[in-house]
Amino acid sequence: MPYSLIAHTGVQSNGDNGTTPAVDSTSADFIALGAAYKQGVAITISDNQANAFTPLTESSSLGNNAGRLYIVKRPIVGANHTFSVTSTGGLCSLCVAVFKGSLVDGPFDSGFESGNVVSGTTIQPGSITPRVNSLMVTLFASGAADSIDSGFIITDTEPTIGGVCYGSTLAYKIKQDAAAENPTWSAPSAILIARMASFKATLPVRTGLFLLFPANP
Repeated sequence: MPYSLIAHTGVQSNGDNGTTPAVDSTSADFIALGAAYKQGVAITISDNQANAFTPLTESSSLGNNAGRLYIVKRPIVGANHTFSVTSTGGLCSLCVAVFKGSLVDGPFDSGFESGNVVSGTTIQPGSITPRVNSLMVTLFASGAADSIDSGFIITDTEPTIGGVCYGSTLAYKIKQDAAAENPTWSAPSAILIARMASFKATLPVRTGLFLLFPANP
Protein backbone atom coordinates (compact mmCIF):
# COMPACT_ATOMS: atom_id res chain seq x y z
CA MET A 1 0.00 0.00 0.00
CA PRO A 2 1.50 3.38 -0.92
CA TYR A 3 1.84 6.20 1.54
CA SER A 4 -0.83 8.88 1.99
CA LEU A 5 -0.49 12.24 3.70
CA ILE A 6 -2.78 12.51 6.76
CA ALA A 7 -1.90 15.98 8.10
CA HIS A 8 0.83 18.61 8.19
CA THR A 9 1.76 21.66 10.26
CA GLY A 10 4.66 23.90 11.20
CA VAL A 11 5.87 26.64 13.54
CA GLN A 12 8.43 29.43 13.87
CA SER A 13 9.91 29.54 17.37
CA ASN A 14 10.24 32.72 19.41
CA GLY A 15 13.99 32.23 19.37
CA ASP A 16 13.86 29.54 22.06
CA ASN A 17 10.61 27.57 21.95
CA GLY A 18 7.58 26.98 19.75
CA THR A 19 4.52 24.75 19.40
CA THR A 20 2.62 23.99 16.20
CA PRO A 21 -1.12 24.35 15.70
CA ALA A 22 -2.93 21.08 16.44
CA VAL A 23 -3.67 18.56 13.69
CA ASP A 24 -5.70 15.35 13.60
CA SER A 25 -3.17 12.53 13.23
CA THR A 26 -5.69 9.73 13.80
CA SER A 27 -4.88 6.67 11.62
CA ALA A 28 -1.29 7.80 10.95
CA ASP A 29 1.60 5.35 11.39
CA PHE A 30 4.60 7.54 10.54
CA ILE A 31 5.76 11.10 11.31
CA ALA A 32 8.48 13.03 9.49
CA LEU A 33 9.65 16.32 10.97
CA GLY A 34 12.18 18.78 9.57
CA ALA A 35 13.95 21.29 11.79
CA ALA A 36 16.13 24.29 10.94
CA TYR A 37 18.11 25.73 13.84
CA LYS A 38 21.36 27.37 14.94
CA GLN A 39 24.33 25.07 14.59
CA GLY A 40 25.82 23.95 17.88
CA VAL A 41 22.73 24.73 19.97
CA ALA A 42 20.91 21.78 21.51
CA ILE A 43 17.22 21.56 20.61
CA THR A 44 14.62 19.13 21.94
CA ILE A 45 11.80 17.90 19.71
CA SER A 46 8.65 16.58 21.39
CA ASP A 47 4.88 16.33 21.04
CA ASN A 48 1.83 16.15 23.27
CA GLN A 49 1.49 12.39 22.66
CA ALA A 50 4.81 11.49 24.36
CA ASN A 51 6.37 10.12 21.18
CA ALA A 52 10.15 9.70 20.93
CA PHE A 53 11.66 11.37 17.85
CA THR A 54 14.64 9.69 16.17
CA PRO A 55 17.13 12.20 14.71
CA LEU A 56 18.67 11.48 11.31
CA THR A 57 21.91 13.08 10.06
CA GLU A 58 22.55 16.82 10.42
CA SER A 59 23.85 19.18 7.73
CA SER A 60 25.20 22.60 8.75
CA SER A 61 26.57 25.74 7.14
CA LEU A 62 29.78 26.18 9.12
CA GLY A 63 28.67 28.06 12.21
CA ASN A 64 25.32 29.41 11.06
CA ASN A 65 22.18 27.36 10.50
CA ALA A 66 21.74 23.60 10.48
CA GLY A 67 19.04 21.19 9.36
CA ARG A 68 17.94 17.70 10.30
CA LEU A 69 15.07 15.28 9.72
CA TYR A 70 13.43 13.50 12.67
CA ILE A 71 11.10 10.50 12.44
CA VAL A 72 8.65 8.52 14.56
CA LYS A 73 7.56 5.01 13.60
CA ARG A 74 4.33 3.60 15.05
CA PRO A 75 3.49 6.91 16.76
CA ILE A 76 0.84 7.55 19.35
CA VAL A 77 -1.70 9.71 17.51
CA GLY A 78 -4.77 11.78 18.30
CA ALA A 79 -7.26 14.41 17.20
CA ASN A 80 -5.36 17.36 18.71
CA HIS A 81 -1.74 16.51 18.00
CA THR A 82 0.86 19.27 18.52
CA PHE A 83 4.64 19.32 18.04
CA SER A 84 7.14 21.43 19.97
CA VAL A 85 10.75 22.54 20.03
CA THR A 86 12.53 23.75 23.17
CA SER A 87 15.99 25.32 23.31
CA THR A 88 18.01 28.24 24.58
CA GLY A 89 18.71 30.42 21.58
CA GLY A 90 18.08 27.64 19.07
CA LEU A 91 16.41 29.98 16.52
CA CYS A 92 14.40 26.98 15.34
CA SER A 93 11.50 26.37 12.98
CA LEU A 94 9.67 23.10 12.38
CA CYS A 95 7.73 21.54 9.51
CA VAL A 96 5.84 18.32 10.24
CA ALA A 97 4.17 15.80 7.93
CA VAL A 98 2.09 12.86 9.19
CA PHE A 99 1.57 9.82 6.97
CA LYS A 100 -0.17 6.47 6.73
CA GLY A 101 1.26 3.48 4.87
CA SER A 102 4.72 2.94 6.36
CA LEU A 103 6.45 -0.36 6.98
CA VAL A 104 5.88 0.02 10.71
CA ASP A 105 8.63 -2.35 11.89
CA GLY A 106 11.32 -0.24 10.21
CA PRO A 107 10.34 2.37 7.62
CA PHE A 108 13.72 4.13 7.44
CA ASP A 109 16.04 2.64 4.83
CA SER A 110 19.45 2.72 6.53
CA GLY A 111 21.86 4.34 4.11
CA PHE A 112 19.04 5.84 2.03
CA GLU A 113 19.77 9.40 3.18
CA SER A 114 21.54 12.38 1.63
CA GLY A 115 22.42 16.00 2.36
CA ASN A 116 24.18 19.00 0.89
CA VAL A 117 25.28 22.58 1.66
CA VAL A 118 25.97 25.13 -1.10
CA SER A 119 26.23 28.87 -1.66
CA GLY A 120 23.89 30.02 -4.42
CA THR A 121 20.23 30.00 -5.46
CA THR A 122 19.63 26.26 -6.03
CA ILE A 123 20.51 23.09 -4.15
CA GLN A 124 20.06 19.34 -4.55
CA PRO A 125 20.20 17.13 -1.45
CA GLY A 126 22.01 14.30 -3.26
CA SER A 127 20.70 11.37 -5.27
CA ILE A 128 18.89 8.45 -3.63
CA THR A 129 17.67 5.36 -5.46
CA PRO A 130 14.74 4.20 -3.32
CA ARG A 131 12.91 0.93 -3.14
CA VAL A 132 9.65 0.51 -5.02
CA ASN A 133 6.71 1.77 -2.93
CA SER A 134 8.49 4.32 -0.78
CA LEU A 135 8.21 7.82 0.58
CA MET A 136 10.83 10.48 -0.15
CA VAL A 137 10.98 13.39 2.31
CA THR A 138 13.27 16.39 1.80
CA LEU A 139 13.98 19.36 4.08
CA PHE A 140 15.14 22.79 2.94
CA ALA A 141 16.69 24.34 6.05
CA SER A 142 17.48 27.81 4.74
CA GLY A 143 14.20 29.73 4.88
CA ALA A 144 11.25 29.83 2.52
CA ALA A 145 12.07 27.97 -0.68
CA ASP A 146 10.60 29.36 -3.89
CA SER A 147 10.01 25.93 -5.42
CA ILE A 148 11.10 22.31 -5.79
CA ASP A 149 10.97 20.20 -8.95
CA SER A 150 10.72 16.48 -9.83
CA GLY A 151 7.11 16.18 -8.64
CA PHE A 152 7.80 16.80 -4.96
CA ILE A 153 4.94 18.45 -3.04
CA ILE A 154 5.63 21.17 -0.48
CA THR A 155 3.63 20.70 2.72
CA ASP A 156 4.72 23.70 4.79
CA THR A 157 7.01 26.71 4.65
CA GLU A 158 8.15 28.61 7.74
CA PRO A 159 10.03 31.76 6.64
CA THR A 160 13.14 33.07 8.36
CA ILE A 161 12.64 35.85 10.90
CA GLY A 162 15.90 37.74 11.38
CA GLY A 163 17.34 37.22 14.85
CA VAL A 164 14.39 35.01 15.85
CA CYS A 165 14.40 31.81 13.78
CA TYR A 166 15.90 30.13 10.76
CA GLY A 167 13.25 29.17 8.22
CA SER A 168 12.43 25.75 6.83
CA THR A 169 10.42 24.10 4.06
CA LEU A 170 9.35 20.44 3.85
CA ALA A 171 8.35 18.44 0.76
CA TYR A 172 7.57 14.83 -0.09
CA LYS A 173 7.03 12.45 -2.99
CA ILE A 174 5.25 9.10 -2.95
CA LYS A 175 7.16 6.64 -5.11
CA GLN A 176 5.88 3.54 -6.87
CA ASP A 177 9.05 2.91 -8.86
CA ALA A 178 12.75 2.59 -8.10
CA ALA A 179 13.99 5.53 -10.16
CA ALA A 180 16.64 7.73 -8.51
CA GLU A 181 15.55 11.07 -7.05
CA ASN A 182 17.60 14.25 -6.60
CA PRO A 183 15.19 17.21 -6.67
CA THR A 184 16.31 20.82 -7.00
CA TRP A 185 15.22 23.40 -4.45
CA SER A 186 15.22 27.04 -5.65
CA ALA A 187 15.51 29.98 -3.27
CA PRO A 188 16.93 33.49 -2.92
CA SER A 189 20.73 33.62 -2.86
CA ALA A 190 22.12 32.33 0.43
CA ILE A 191 23.98 29.50 2.12
CA LEU A 192 21.55 26.69 1.36
CA ILE A 193 21.04 23.42 3.25
CA ALA A 194 19.01 20.38 2.12
CA ARG A 195 18.43 16.90 3.56
CA MET A 196 16.53 13.95 2.07
CA ALA A 197 15.66 10.41 3.16
CA SER A 198 13.70 7.43 1.84
CA PHE A 199 11.17 5.40 3.85
CA LYS A 200 9.73 1.98 3.05
CA ALA A 201 6.00 1.48 2.52
CA THR A 202 3.75 -1.31 3.74
CA LEU A 203 4.24 -4.46 1.70
CA PRO A 204 1.30 -5.33 -0.54
CA VAL A 205 -0.99 -8.06 0.72
CA ARG A 206 -0.91 -11.04 -1.60
CA THR A 207 -4.01 -13.19 -1.89
CA GLY A 208 -4.69 -16.37 -3.79
CA LEU A 209 -6.70 -19.56 -4.04
CA PHE A 210 -5.27 -22.79 -2.67
CA LEU A 211 -6.82 -26.18 -3.49
CA LEU A 212 -6.02 -29.43 -1.69
CA PHE A 213 -6.63 -32.74 -3.39
CA PRO A 214 -6.52 -35.84 -1.17
CA ALA A 215 -4.31 -38.68 -2.27
CA ASN A 216 -5.77 -42.05 -3.03
CA PRO A 217 -5.78 -44.37 -0.01
